[in-house]
Amino acid sequence: MFLAREVSKERPRGNTGDVGNLLDRRRLEQLAGAAGTAILVAALTVGAATASAGGAAEGPAQASRAQAAFVVGGVLAVVAVVLSLFVRRVKNDDGAH
Repeated sequence: MFLAREVSKERPRGNTGDVGNLLDRRRLEQLAGAAGTAILVAALTVGAATASAGGAAEGPAQASRAQAAFVVGGVLAVVAVVLSLFVRRVKNDDGAH
């Protein structure tokens, strides 16, 4: 019973059905960080599998998977920078940013 009361205190007040409350900034950053980590780990795995299938030794296979992860990370960074150019600042009702 105590846990249920504590959890209910942390719920956002107001319109809880709004998507904005569901994906507030903290949760969105956490979700993006987890997704980015998963993508880079997948790139490491694919790079290692590709190098191992090609008959590479362990050292070159590790270098290949690290290179694959850096390439994927670089592409994601470039895409993020390009997409950030299209983000607009929303003005509040009082005219402040």
